[in-house]
Amino acid sequence: WYRNLRLPVRFNTVVEALIDSGASALIEVSPHPGLTVAMTAAVEGKDASEQVAVLGSLRRDDGGLDRFLTSVAEAHVHGIPVDWSRRFEGTDARRVDLPTYAFQRRHYWLEPARPAGDLTATGVGAVEHPLLSAVLSLAGGRGTAFSGRISLTAQPWLRDHAVFDRVLLPATAFAELLLAAGGELGCGTVEELTLEAPLVLTEGDDVALELLVGADDGDGRRAVEVHSRTLAPAGAGGDVEVGEWVRHAGGVLSAEPSPRADAVHALAGEAWPPQGAEPVDVAAMYDHLADAGFGYGPVFQGVVAAWRRGEETFCEVALGGDAAADAAAFGVHPALLDASFHALLDGLISETDGDGVPLPFALNGVRVLRSGATSLRVALTPAPEGHGCALVAADEAGRAVLEVDALVLRPLDAAGLGAAGEAGGDGLFRHAWVELPREAAEEWEGQCAVLGAGLDLAPDATHHHNLTTLVEAIEQGVEIPDAVLVAVPDPAAAHDGARGDAAVRAHEDVTALLAFLQTWLRADAVGDAQLVLVTRGAMAAAHGESPDAACAALWGLVRSAQSEHPGRFVLVDLEAGVASPEVDWAAVLACGEPQVAVRGGKL
Repeated sequence: WYRNLRLPVRFNTVVEALIDSGASALIEVSPHPGLTVAMTAAVEGKDASEQVAVLGSLRRDDGGLDRFLTSVAEAHVHGIPVDWSRRFEGTDARRVDLPTYAFQRRHYWLEPARPAGDLTATGVGAVEHPLLSAVLSLAGGRGTAFSGRISLTAQPWLRDHAVFDRVLLPATAFAELLLAAGGELGCGTVEELTLEAPLVLTEGDDVALELLVGADDGDGRRAVEVHSRTLAPAGAGGDVEVGEWVRHAGGVLSAEPSPRADAVHALAGEAWPPQGAEPVDVAAMYDHLADAGFGYGPVFQGVVAAWRRGEETFCEVALGGDAAADAAAFGVHPALLDASFHALLDGLISETDGDGVPLPFALNGVRVLRSGATSLRVALTPAPEGHGCALVAADEAGRAVLEVDALVLRPLDAAGLGAAGEAGGDGLFRHAWVELPREAAEEWEGQCAVLGAGLDLAPDATHHHNLTTLVEAIEQGVEIPDAVLVAVPDPAAAHDGARGDAAVRAHEDVTALLAFLQTWLRADAVGDAQLVLVTRGAMAAAHGESPDAACAALWGLVRSAQSEHPGRFVLVDLEAGVASPEVDWAAVLACGEPQVAVRGGKL
């Protein structure tokens, strides 16, 4: 007892010696593990956790045969030989082969409690609609947000709706979006829909849609806004560059029942085509629309027949092919409803006097009474009080399908559409080096000076060892030069082994250049002279070039300095291996650009 209590036990030393001797497991045989913590610390200290297992045998209050066999099994799975036959003597136990092929190919990993990417746990619900996919109830009773994603790849039928060679999301698609959102919220009528900006769709880009539907105002009405932003692919990682949100439409959803169902039934009861109506040449109509700027493709050329009677327009419209197969997923397919207006548009084109083409601006009182229609009989009549026209539609069996209390059209010209297409498109801009027209050398008549080594200019340029000698020369009466050129990084600087690392060079060169720029700005003697900093290979100005990371960092620093001190600094990047005398410096300085790359003699 004395020795055990008073003399060094050297337990850790012994454990480390066992590890060094190649032990694969350390097993504490005791009523309760008390030394496994110390053994584990010793194993981790020797960085041998993968080679040496630390195990116990029994535990306090768990010291029966089951606990002991569990510990033996733990040792077994760590590779320690166990003679299991002793355990099963006198029983019918026998060894069996494991299953082979099926066992090897089946995964037994535990499944997560909820699948990755499952947004339902965050409160986002699914919407079964071709243009919308998710719905989220906003906190604080502020309403509901619907979202979707559209593209010319996912919805190729949209390519057939073009105006002035630009693909637009039709106004009828906006109406369908509001109808779908209203259907989810028990507001089946689009009381008001006003289009504020066209949604231009471009090939290769996805567009995120968002409908913000406000809370019920107490009378069953909800305000709604429609926004979009472009999602442009950013790289192989699957991320996207996101443009700015653009508001395209605003409106009001209502739970009011249809007040005009009788009008639809009246249409069904009238002779078809209506008496006194004059037929319209549909082929000539679409030629006329195309000449005006409407680029309707096959899906949107849905007018089968049309007639006019005074200010009234009647038509039969139908979907074909894939569009007809998809009609059941919509309240009313946007291409079918859009075709209902075409005969009206044709009649209005001559009234615009060349000031653009008429496009839907507002749709009020839109109600779908029967969804999934593939063909319609449509009547367009002047709306009460002269606000646009009213539309009623029925199917061939005379059943009510659709009502629009008022459709208002306004002209849109190509210039306005182009501006709308550019709105919110900043994410699509990219950097490009543009060749500059060459200025004659004699147009720049200023005086040049060169600091340090690395640049050889014409003999009329003065050379100075550094900024200090330039300042001294100016103070002694030398004329202040208009431009002072200096090569960065300094080619005469010492280069040790670490300089081969781009990160080390970037830190050192940027720090040195920052100090030099600050000194230059403090030098009152140089006046307003421009400091022209010359790099080599800092920019990828030509196809296939790979910029030097350290030199590129210098450009980043000087660009910041240029924003703080406009006109004081100029950046010029030369090709690696091109001698400075081969550069037309007069043209470089005459171009007036703050950042210039010289490639193959071109600026």
